[in-house]
Amino acid sequence: MIYYINCKDMEKISKALKLCGNSADIYSCRILCLIESYKDYDGMISLWIQYDQNNYPTAVIIKYGSDITLSFGENADIDEIREFIALVGASSVLSRIKLFDSSESGIIMRLAGKKTDNRRNNNPDVDFSPDLSAVHKLLTVCGGKGFQCPSYEDFILDTSHKLRHGCAECCAVMSGDELLSYAMTAAMTDKSAVIGAVCTRPEYRGNGYGSVCVTYLIDRLGNKEIFIMREREENESFYKKLGFENCGEFYIYRPSDL
Repeated sequence: MIYYINCKDMEKISKALKLCGNSADIYSCRILCLIESYKDYDGMISLWIQYDQNNYPTAVIIKYGSDITLSFGENADIDEIREFIALVGASSVLSRIKLFDSSESGIIMRLAGKKTDNRRNNNPDVDFSPDLSAVHKLLTVCGGKGFQCPSYEDFILDTSHKLRHGCAECCAVMSGDELLSYAMTAAMTDKSAVIGAVCTRPEYRGNGYGSVCVTYLIDRLGNKEIFIMREREENESFYKKLGFENCGEFYIYRPSDL
């Protein structure tokens, strides 16, 4: 059975996440980041836990806006989860397995060891609090099949909120007032972080600016477990040079899949 849980009941949620997977994986990281960011704001997030007949937690489900993230163990009732998602509705579902016939999949990479990119020695102009309007423009330019830029309002509200509440970090390479490259944490907790939105203006690619953003961001994240999510056929060598290694797969389901 699936039960609604108060997002402030962290003892119950933490126990469920540990039993359903890994408290530092990308799914738990996203769930915990959303809770920390929005637990005091009624209606922003909804969370449910699935229990088996022995009252053992088998899955954690969080919904932010119309996006769902799942964390579940081997004994989860997948059919019940599918029915539940159809009932509550979603514009996207992030999961570690293929829940629906149609899906988009990608690769998860984990930082195995920090490596210094020599191009950092060029001393680029780095900004850790860039103008978010300029960031959204850059993300829109760089958007494509593997990255769908959120709406301006959604991006500004969510990112600024997480930055104010210490639930996100970002780094940008600037040339005067022009934003050349950018990276941020898509989710962050005290134990882990997921780096995302790594992009560089097309005319400035090949200069190492993306590596600069990711490397500086890694430095700011300290000893956290760090992950990235990439398209299956893209950017593997880029991230391997920075110390990442492949460690799993993820699946995203869009409205047409549901």
